[in-house]
Amino acid sequence: MITELPEGRAGIKRLLAKYGADAVRCAPVLPLDLVEEIIKSGECYTLRQLAVSGTDLILLGYPPGREIGVMLNKLLLHVIERPDDNVREILLSVIEKSTAKESPFAKQREE
Repeated sequence: MITELPEGRAGIKRLLAKYGADAVRCAPVLPLDLVEEIIKSGECYTLRQLAVSGTDLILLGYPPGREIGVMLNKLLLHVIERPDDNVREILLSVIEKSTAKESPFAKQREE
């Protein structure tokens, strides 16, 4: 049961990502009109709505597996906070910057 009251659109999108649309629609603490507006708007709140996919990460040199899921979830959180960034080129740039800082595979991909 959802008992937390999120702040703004991004907070509702985080709940949609975590619990799914049906559960969020049933939460009595949330403004249903805003929830429906977000769902109908097509704003990204699921991995499926991201402008990049695991295939894009594999093409960048990520090995299939857990690291792809971790990066996709980071991108989802990024896009929830910055909806205008859900553009393939922008997300690829975010991936490149993030990979250079965080990934233990970054050096392997560069070689």
